[in-house]
Amino acid sequence: MLQASKSGSPGSRPKPAFHRLTATLEAGKWRVSGEISASEDLLPLRATPKLALDVESGKSVPLGWQELSAGGVDVNAAGGILLRAPSRRVGFTGLSKSEASGIPVSASRLRVELSWTSGEDVDD
Repeated sequence: MLQASKSGSPGSRPKPAFHRLTATLEAGKWRVSGEISASEDLLPLRATPKLALDVESGKSVPLGWQELSAGGVDVNAAGGILLRAPSRRVGFTGLSKSEASGIPVSASRLRVELSWTSGEDVDD
């Protein structure tokens, strides 16, 4: 019931990617963990995993994080996960909220996507 977004095509600009992505239901919430990696030419990079519920009809419904951390830092408070050279990979873990727009998380498939900016748009 987990779907990670796939990105990139032959000849396209490199994009950050998920690795070792897992999601398990815990007491009506999704526990999500994994790693985000990026090629060196994208660094510095600020990335944030985004959650959504796939519903039977219509667009995916955004699902918020109750908590999200990477390297002991609260990602929501920091405005995202910061990757700087020489590190090209960072682990994260989080717990979703229990519902989105009144839809319990256990009723739909979970979608995990990556929002990111790189280069000069990234600051400390």
